[in-house]
Amino acid sequence: MNYGGMLVAMVLLAAADVGTVNGDVIITIDGDEINGRVTGITDGVVRYIPEQSSSTMPGEIDQEAVFMVKYDDGRKEVFARRMRNRRKKPDDTGPAFSAAVFMETGLFGLVNINEDYFDPDVFTMGVTPSIDRRLNRYLSIGCEYMILWAKAPEAPESRFIMNGNGVVRLSFPVNRKWVFLTQLNAGVSIWPGAKSVHPVDSTFFNDRIGWDFHGGIGLEYRLFKNSSLVLFTSYNANSTTLHDIPVTIDMLLISIGPRIRF
Repeated sequence: MNYGGMLVAMVLLAAADVGTVNGDVIITIDGDEINGRVTGITDGVVRYIPEQSSSTMPGEIDQEAVFMVKYDDGRKEVFARRMRNRRKKPDDTGPAFSAAVFMETGLFGLVNINEDYFDPDVFTMGVTPSIDRRLNRYLSIGCEYMILWAKAPEAPESRFIMNGNGVVRLSFPVNRKWVFLTQLNAGVSIWPGAKSVHPVDSTFFNDRIGWDFHGGIGLEYRLFKNSSLVLFTSYNANSTTLHDIPVTIDMLLISIGPRIRF
């Protein structure tokens, strides 16, 4: 037996094995196959040492270009599905905060229990700046400051009502442009005193502090990536006290304004 020949053959086989790295297969989304050994999957790339490579420095390929990795032990890891799921949720990585300014108009007294103070046909106008923070794709919380104007029948001057509210808003995307909204608002209602003096009753001429509550539904139309236009309709109730007697007014509001995300 030629032991010398066998020894030479074994040395050559071992040397060939050192210079060849294979076992794993990377399949791209275009259908190409890259043979080699995968050394790591981090930072959005797949690192590998190509087959027939004598270098120990790995190459890289973007995960978005990879459909599947088939390992030499039979395991399979699919990347195309992972990237599709990531693209389905753009709102989860979008701006966390948004600010809006609504212009409002409405009608007092649809179910007013204090008709002596506001007639049912008294109109109101106002403006409401707000800011909120998105907690997830659907839920956000924030605050707003409503400034509403109206004219009480007995008062010779206009009347302001200011409401500082907390806001809970739910957003339900309809498509890429339209979002259905619903929100609940509650907080403190401040009725600043008027400058004139009423001869009989000072209800609308002294500072009053009470509570405010309103809720509504609306639609948001996305104009650009981080800006949109919002239309809301809501029911608002304000209450304060006069001589320990509750004074409550209500109104139906229509609000429209821009919303900016940042």
